[in-house]
Amino acid sequence: MVLLLLAAAAILALILLGLHVGPHGSIASAAIGMAIGVVATIFVSSSHIPAGLVIGFLAAVLASTGTVVVLALRGLRVAAGTTDANRQLTRVFDSEGTVITDIAPIGTVKIGGDLWSAESDGGQPIPAGAKVYVTRVEGLRLFVVPEVSTKNER
Repeated sequence: MVLLLLAAAAILALILLGLHVGPHGSIASAAIGMAIGVVATIFVSSSHIPAGLVIGFLAAVLASTGTVVVLALRGLRVAAGTTDANRQLTRVFDSEGTVITDIAPIGTVKIGGDLWSAESDGGQPIPAGAKVYVTRVEGLRLFVVPEVSTKNER
C-alpha cells in the first residue's frame, strides 16, 4: 500500500513539473509517470492488496498521464501556430517595402515578396512605386510612411 502511495506522489510531482516546464516537459514527465505507475502496479499485484485497488490505481495512472499527453500535444500545436504568425509580424514591422497600388487612403505594398494591405500612417496619399517603411501593424493591415529623401536640395 505504501508503494502505491509513493508511486502516486511521484507521478503527481512529475505531472506538475511537466506542466510547469511546458509541452515537451509534460510529454516526458507523463511517460516517466506512466512507467512508474506500471512498474508499481506489477510489484503491488503480487502482494496481498485487493485486485480492485490495483486496477483502480493503474486506471488512474493511465487516465492522468494520458490527459497530460493530450494537453501537451495540443499546447505544441497551438505554440507552433502562434510562432509562425509572430515571426511573420516581427519580420514585417519596421521593414522597407514598395507601394504596388496607390495608397489613398488604403493600397497595397510589397514587402519581402509578400503583398500586404497598407494605409498611410500620416494620412497623405502615397503613389505606386514609392518606397515606404512600416511603422505599425494592426491585424493584417500595415501602416506605412513614405521614404524620406536624403538629397540636399539648394
